[in-house]
Amino acid sequence: MKTIEPGEAIGPPFAQVSVTTIPECPQLPKLRVMPPQPCLGRRVPARGGREMTSLTITWTLFSHGWASVKVADDHGQGEALASYVTGGPEQFLCAIARLVLGDVDTRAELEGEPQVYRWFFHRNGSAVDVRLLLADDDQAPDNSGKVLWSGRHTVKALARSAVRAFDRIDHEQGEESYESHWGRPFPRTELEALRAAMRAYQRSYTKSLTSPSDSGEAG
Repeated sequence: MKTIEPGEAIGPPFAQVSVTTIPECPQLPKLRVMPPQPCLGRRVPARGGREMTSLTITWTLFSHGWASVKVADDHGQGEALASYVTGGPEQFLCAIARLVLGDVDTRAELEGEPQVYRWFFHRNGSAVDVRLLLADDDQAPDNSGKVLWSGRHTVKALARSAVRAFDRIDHEQGEESYESHWGRPFPRTELEALRAAMRAYQRSYTKSLTSPSDSGEAG
């Protein structure tokens, strides 16, 4: 698997735009953005011939230091439990932000004490294949565990669903209440990093549509 270095251009030559500066997020290098492809307006078939459908992600605090994380689309749903002992929300948001900015493969892990819930994301153009797995513990290899949910959605839909999940928490509970119930501060930095990455993604998409192609420039 190729490792993407900070500042490295991602995607075809037309996609190489200015390096995006985002708020501090330790897991996020400053990558050049791969914009959506011009075909984004058409429905993209998921694996097995199914079309991508609406995606929702909810993050609900149900007791001190514990959260239920649900993901659902028209084809199914899955649920993970998360403990505050690790930075699960921060990992989750940063993993998606990295996808938006151009990484091909990212992951996030939620501690279930002792089980772990692992999110695996693989980007292919404007689409992302997502898998949620349950493993015995944090020492289990990545290729082990039970698949709780899988789906294919656009980068934009995945990022938007993640942002909405934490915006809802912020609106309904506020940062102080979140920290009191969760045991860690609200992931404001990571949420705003993802929001900034989404804006850069959309700008680069608009630029790719308005810039003349190489073939059009040729005399």
